[in-house]
Amino acid sequence: METDNLDIAAALGNTENEGTEVWNMKLYDQLTSLEGRINRLRYIGLNILALIISVVYATVAGLVIGTIWVITRFSRVCV
Repeated sequence: METDNLDIAAALGNTENEGTEVWNMKLYDQLTSLEGRINRLRYIGLNILALIISVVYATVAGLVIGTIWVITRFSRVCV
């Protein structure tokens, strides 16, 4: 079987790579190691997700606190 993707060829048992280095990492290593391609994408994705969740949480908390502030007229006590 002939394939252009050397990673798939190595997984299928084709050893005719002729001096080409095959990147052979298990999925667990890709997710947890510093050399893994998926690990960098996961890190960026989790950072973006955390940013979105933080902004939504801050907006909701601000609206709730602001509403309580207006209802209790706490702002007049502070001024």
